[in-house]
Amino acid sequence: MADTPITPTTISTIEDTSAARSQIPAYHTGSYANDALYHTLTFAASGKGRFAYCIDNKSSVATVCTLYGSFSEDGEVGDANVFAIDDTGITAGAVGKAYDTCSDPFGYYILRCKAATAGDAKLISLFVALMAY
Repeated sequence: MADTPITPTTISTIEDTSAARSQIPAYHTGSYANDALYHTLTFAASGKGRFAYCIDNKSSVATVCTLYGSFSEDGEVGDANVFAIDDTGITAGAVGKAYDTCSDPFGYYILRCKAATAGDAKLISLFVALMAY
């Protein structure tokens, strides 16, 4: 079964396509209700050199989030052009938070999350802060 995509929301970014775009931070977020299926949030690097990715888990079970690098916007985990950056991922405990940082250069990134069991259907939110420095 294919992963369920999370529709990202841009919190803050610049609209033009000039060189200044790569110098301004960009923030994205996405959420889903815990259901023990794989969910993915795909986002572009936007010319940024590093970023932080965070998980805010309001559900009653621990959730693991693994980071992948992709060479295409529509890449999926398991494709030839998608690579695991962190095989173990980060784990947000029940009603917990976790974060990590990345400076591996890819054009696109995929955050793939899954809880061990369905637990309750409370919200799991992902946050990405792309930084130029």
